[in-house]
Amino acid sequence: MILGLICAIVASLCYGSASVLQAKGAMATATSDNLDPRLLVRLLGQLPYLIGLGLDLLGFVISVVALQLGQPLFVVQAIVAGNVGVTAGLVAAMGTRLKRTEWSAIGALGVGLVLLAVSAGPEKAVVLATGWYWLMLAAAIPVGILGAIGLRLRGSGAAVVLGSAAGLGFAITAIAARTLVIPHPWWHLILLPATWAIAAGGGLAMLVFGLALQRVPVTTVMAFIVIVETIVPSVIGLAFLGDTIRSGFVLVATSGLVLALLGAALLARFGEVDFAPAEEEGAGAK
Repeated sequence: MILGLICAIVASLCYGSASVLQAKGAMATATSDNLDPRLLVRLLGQLPYLIGLGLDLLGFVISVVALQLGQPLFVVQAIVAGNVGVTAGLVAAMGTRLKRTEWSAIGALGVGLVLLAVSAGPEKAVVLATGWYWLMLAAAIPVGILGAIGLRLRGSGAAVVLGSAAGLGFAITAIAARTLVIPHPWWHLILLPATWAIAAGGGLAMLVFGLALQRVPVTTVMAFIVIVETIVPSVIGLAFLGDTIRSGFVLVATSGLVLALLGAALLARFGEVDFAPAEEEGAGAK
């Protein structure tokens, strides 16, 4: 259990650092006005984004290890949600001053994660029927729809919709990873619908995330992402996937989740470090 917690914390550090690097890369890339997959190709041409993507992939692998080591999904997702605090800290180190509210938010986030960690009960193994993975794969469709809607919005509306869409995509990957059974030989993973659900949810989430970073502050986007990617998997994990809370610790777990999400929500008001934005894509740009 302890090793699983350590893995979740390391994954959170990877994700939080990656977000800052990806924001820098996204703001240096011509803005796309639609769900154009070629945006990812352009983003990969930016070294900060490429390094951030590598950290994201590393964080994902480590979070899967945490789940495979028996950590409940709601604990792993809540700890991963702490990456918004890491992002805020790094942005502050790059020149943006934190107010007392932001420090309080980071503190609430930290206390909430500790409460969740101590309230986790033993995980029960659950094997899902193949049809459930196809349902997860189909759940990627609303991610694309919400992303398309969010691109038509500006300001806080864009942050809410795009952040929620990306959060839903990451939630799909988390749920599929929680129930993933590593086959023998391991390369048979490519044949599993769970792997396809992880790829579809994660791929769309990264595309929407990149689009969001070109429009709204990174910490604002991250706050909405972590709220969705924490609540949805946590509820599903506790209701259907065999995650449990220690006897007598329901109030502790609830308080921890509320504090963690409140901290993330407060950080949605956090200011952005001044990355120099690229000019919007012209009519002839592709």
